Amino acid sequence: MWIFNTPVDPEAWGLSDYFQIIKRPMDYSTVDKKLDGGGYGNLSEFEEDVRLIYSNARLYNSPGTSVHDIATTTLELFEKEYEKAVATVADMHESADSKDVCVLCLKSKRTYTPPVYICSGRNCPHVKIRRGNNFWSISGGVHFCTQCYSHLPENVDVEGRTIQKSALIKKKNDEVHEEGWVQCDVCKHWMHQICGLFNARENVKRQLYTCPHCLVKQHRASNGSSKSIVSSSSRNKRTQLHAKSLIRTKLSDLLEDAIRQVIKNSDYGDKDVPELCIRQVTSRQCTTLVRELMHTTYKPRAYPAEFPYRNKCLLLFQEIDGAADCPEPNRNRVYISYLDSVHYLRPRGLRTKIYHEILIQYFDYARKRGFEKAHIWSCPPARGDDYIFYAKPEDQKIPKEARLRKWYQQMLSKAQERGIVSSTTNLYDLYFAPATPRDAALVPYLDGDYFVGEAENVLSSIAAEQKKAASKAEGKNGTKGKNSKRTSNNSSSSVDYVDPLMAKIGETVHPMKDSFLVATLCRECTVCPDSSGSKTVNEGERNNGSASGSSSKSSIAKPSSHNTEVLDEDKEEMDCEILDSRQNFLNLCKGNHYQFDELRRAKHTSMMILWHLHNTNAPKFVQACSNCQMEITSGMRYHCPTCPEYDLCSECYKQQVQASKSKGKCVHGHELEAIKVEETDGSNSESSSSASALAARRAQQHNVDLHIRLLEHASNCHKECKSRNCPKMKAYIKEFLSHNVPGMPSSCGGCRVCKKIRAMIGIHAQRCRKSKCGVPECGVFKEKIRQIMRQQQAMDDRRRMEMNRIYRENASASGN
Repeated sequence: MWIFNTPVDPEAWGLSDYFQIIKRPMDYSTVDKKLDGGGYGNLSEFEEDVRLIYSNARLYNSPGTSVHDIATTTLELFEKEYEKAVATVADMHESADSKDVCVLCLKSKRTYTPPVYICSGRNCPHVKIRRGNNFWSISGGVHFCTQCYSHLPENVDVEGRTIQKSALIKKKNDEVHEEGWVQCDVCKHWMHQICGLFNARENVKRQLYTCPHCLVKQHRASNGSSKSIVSSSSRNKRTQLHAKSLIRTKLSDLLEDAIRQVIKNSDYGDKDVPELCIRQVTSRQCTTLVRELMHTTYKPRAYPAEFPYRNKCLLLFQEIDGAADCPEPNRNRVYISYLDSVHYLRPRGLRTKIYHEILIQYFDYARKRGFEKAHIWSCPPARGDDYIFYAKPEDQKIPKEARLRKWYQQMLSKAQERGIVSSTTNLYDLYFAPATPRDAALVPYLDGDYFVGEAENVLSSIAAEQKKAASKAEGKNGTKGKNSKRTSNNSSSSVDYVDPLMAKIGETVHPMKDSFLVATLCRECTVCPDSSGSKTVNEGERNNGSASGSSSKSSIAKPSSHNTEVLDEDKEEMDCEILDSRQNFLNLCKGNHYQFDELRRAKHTSMMILWHLHNTNAPKFVQACSNCQMEITSGMRYHCPTCPEYDLCSECYKQQVQASKSKGKCVHGHELEAIKVEETDGSNSESSSSASALAARRAQQHNVDLHIRLLEHASNCHKECKSRNCPKMKAYIKEFLSHNVPGMPSSCGGCRVCKKIRAMIGIHAQRCRKSKCGVPECGVFKEKIRQIMRQQQAMDDRRRMEMNRIYRENASASGN
């Protein structure tokens, strides 16, 4: 009942004698918090608190009153249901002694979310292949449904490469991957690896593993606390990797202080909010390449071929249980590309406030560095697509476009009240409305934005229409009309001329214009200093009043007095391979079954992401045994060359050989080949503090830069060199090429030299702008980067097309 949901407020209800009668208050929310925080050691303690809720209500309220009667009825219902639950749990615990039932979740077989395959055919582009249907596939993420496969020629051009139809392998979309198991070395019980927060990547040498139940007993035996169990789930000190020990930046410190202020000003106490931590994991100079048709059409007007920008990725952690000189039109603009979250943040009542505060403080941070505009495309992901987090909870609904837009507008209103944003408008009113120049060269070209994909699509249709019209004109007159030559390249000389690209996009964008938010950031005044050294003023205005006047000030929290050095992310590069792009992170999560659809999986995924962040040199993907589901991190693995996803560990392979008394084979009867797995711990640093991690990162970055410069020099040096290091690097390059592993990703095998050379080539390829480069395999790595970009563009296009479809249907429905 709702009357038991929250603690009794004697002042609000006028109950002056409440605490004189009730010595130990209790309510549902307090019980819920104790459950989340692991405050109950057994069922008896939980039962005692629930009974206390009803006994308090019956003690304070006399018989015959409505509250007394409700408490009595609810207590009787609880006793019946609790008795059934205890009996059920007892039966499940009895069966948990076997390997078939997990002692932690009391469930047997658990399977991961099945993979999603997108058809690459022209007949149904970006359409998902249904579960249970056959399809044809080849490595590299290229898939064709049966209908598209039947119309394919022998040589198929797809995603920038040519593949042979005969190389495609027939598959069925019915794969089921089961969660792995692990046995506790103390109690000998079996549990799911995810339930037990078991890190298989750290278990290379088969260390002893202690399950959470045994850790709780150990903590209680030593009069310790059970709240830090997650960080103590292994006896290996290197597994105690926390978000706090990641490198701090000026931006992350600023946002953390702002969140603390939000919590302080809320109705929740510090004890009610599990500790939050913000870390910036990337800050790298990137480039948005202008797509082909857009660049060809507007190149005569000196339209840039690329736009540089700085890409930043921020992560918000919570412990549960336990600026370059960019050309116009992009200059001085920030773009919120993607926001994503799962609803596990506690308390849930603070979610919106915290997320709003992060965005507001980021805008404040940006405006103080000279940025003038902030762009937001308010559009939820297409159904079935993931923004950033892979496999979200089923009960977490994707917000409708109108609700998401309102969420952003509320945030911008708060920022406007606090003097961070001066005004808000939309993309249509700025660039597509009849009163504007309607010049495509003035529209910001932002990576992943709606305009980028829509402009290329519209230009393609315009080119097709012009070609068709030109062929008709040639047939009638034999020559082209003078007016037919006019394009958007020379349109500036005509007052009446309207760029057809802007006209068509304007018609499409007009009904959805409120979804393309543009905020004008208040500029920082250097004339009127206040306590923080600056004062905010509206764009184009200046308040000449005193510091105590009526001009609006930013309510940004002052940075806390941290003793350790932090990184200035605008002056130093922060590369993180797994988070350099949204697609890289999604691929990592999909390939390793890092999911967020359940709290236990979200905990395990967070643990593994932190492990990757602390061990950036470790392989991103490790093959798992198809039989026992254990990751193969050492020894030999037995791989099927025909079925690329089939591998067996040494133990399972031996059991299969002994049982069949022949060579091991996969489920389809193909013989397996032995591949040696090189042991690697992937550790970069033994340090655990943010300051030492920053020093180690700088030293490592300096070392990497020196080696890459040496690689570039040695690759183009074809004579005797005076440098002593050049011959050594040439020998390493020669060894790398002799192993004949062109384009093999860094997660695959190879000797130590090959792995290091391959990693350096990958970093070089991200920076290289040469069409012909002397560094070996640079072109191959550039193609892999382009493939990642195409995957991301395909997801952006699906989102754009889904938005267009919804508005077209709404328009036709309203017309009818």
